[in-house]
Amino acid sequence: MKTDQATRYHRCYEAGMTLIELMIATAVGLGVIGAALSMLVMSQKATTVNEQVGGDTTECQNGDGNAGS
Repeated sequence: MKTDQATRYHRCYEAGMTLIELMIATAVGLGVIGAALSMLVMSQKATTVNEQVGGDTTECQNGDGNAGS
């Protein structure tokens, strides 16, 4: 009977994750999220710059300074 109790206790003890595992998983997750957000911000800035440059180019091609009018 002691063997059954020890086995049940041992299984229950190993059922969850340790605090260290959770902390490492959180750190890795935050790193991935941070990298994704950084890429998103850089992409938005590049899009804004490209739109501004595209507008300037159109004005130069029209010769009148009125883009698209």
